[in-house]
Amino acid sequence: MSRPRLRLSALRRLAAALAILPLSLAPVSLAAETPRVVTDILPVQGMVARLTVTAPEVLVGPDADPHHHQLRPSQAQALDAADLFVWIGPSLTPALERARASLAGDVETVELLRVEGVHLRPFQEMEGHDGHDHGHDHGHNHGGSGELADVDPHAWLDPDNMGLWAKHIADILADRDPAMAGTYKARAAIFSAEMTAAKAAIEAASGGVEGIKLATTHDALAYIAEIAGVEIAQAIVPADGSAPSAARIKALSEQLSGDTPVCMLADRTKNTRLIATVLPDTPHSVVDFDPLGRSLEMGPNFVSDLMGAFTTALDTCSAELASG
Repeated sequence: MSRPRLRLSALRRLAAALAILPLSLAPVSLAAETPRVVTDILPVQGMVARLTVTAPEVLVGPDADPHHHQLRPSQAQALDAADLFVWIGPSLTPALERARASLAGDVETVELLRVEGVHLRPFQEMEGHDGHDHGHDHGHNHGGSGELADVDPHAWLDPDNMGLWAKHIADILADRDPAMAGTYKARAAIFSAEMTAAKAAIEAASGGVEGIKLATTHDALAYIAEIAGVEIAQAIVPADGSAPSAARIKALSEQLSGDTPVCMLADRTKNTRLIATVLPDTPHSVVDFDPLGRSLEMGPNFVSDLMGAFTTALDTCSAELASG
């Protein structure tokens, strides 16, 4: 099936050409007034970096796990010195909630899961789960609070959300830095158009995986799988990042057993021993896809590359299992 990659490539070239133009129109003296932005994870950093003059700092880098990350003293200082803190929310990074609560009063905080119009999905139980794994898979707080406590926080894997958030952040930056308002909003519009193209490519990506069960090492792919129209049948690690119990592993192995080939989409922290335990005799392929993009190069196309990596992963699943 053909995919709208040419449109996405054209948007990337346009973005590269236009990104520097507004800056050439702004007085150099404005650089000192640029809002200092700190972000939580790499995809949020990549989105905000498309809007700002200087790249924002990221607290959860490529070697960290957002569910369990603890701030270093230098990171806490950088957060306290920020003008704007942009993050997904406490259900993804519980430790950052404690840091946020102690911030100086002049640090503006944007919790992206609370932006008006965002598409959210609830945490979902593992298919066929027998209800006995109370210590790990359900019946506990996922790190959030209030009405978002049971929301799946991996919402950056919906391109529509990313486009919405970029426009929201651009408005905030424009209020703080009126002289650069046109730059922020123009860049957000370009980025949003790129996300529209990325979504179209994802929607066209499921044609090659009929007859293949999709599973993942970490239950983080519900948003992007929904767009692609594919089902992630099982996940080794629950969405909140808690350790899988023996009961969960046993249930996974039973549910994935059989002659139907399984493609295991593995994040950067993939546990090969657990994968082998879950898929001892089932025909399968292990394909890399990290929802945080921890293996991607950080640059102006980081978010588009992350979305494109999912379609590439599905292509790889199809190619490897068809040839195997």
